[in-house]
Amino acid sequence: MAEEHKENNTKVAFFLNLTFTVLELIGGIISGSAAIISDSLHDFADSISLGLGWYFENEAEKGSNEHYTYGYKRFSLLGAMINAIVLLLGAVYIVLVLKKLVEASDFFCREYPKESISPC
Repeated sequence: MAEEHKENNTKVAFFLNLTFTVLELIGGIISGSAAIISDSLHDFADSISLGLGWYFENEAEKGSNEHYTYGYKRFSLLGAMINAIVLLLGAVYIVLVLKKLVEASDFFCREYPKESISPC
């Protein structure tokens, strides 16, 4: 009973998040707001994460067969590993972008003479 309730919660969260993503994307396009569009892309990534978790949890519930004598119980671990790898790649990307931003600010600071108004 508790497992079925957990699956329903994940399913409801997935569809609610996906619906909100679409509505936010439409609102961002109509308003021309890059911030709202980027937030909708972030929500879409959350939806993918929830969808993968839901899929792999369902697969993990399958029983054993001739090919998988233990069953599919490790599929939930596979979903968690995929989510962890995606999060780590996102973190690495953020660090690289921050490094570029710092280097770019150094570039702009060197372009202005000391006597002028500088953004630095």
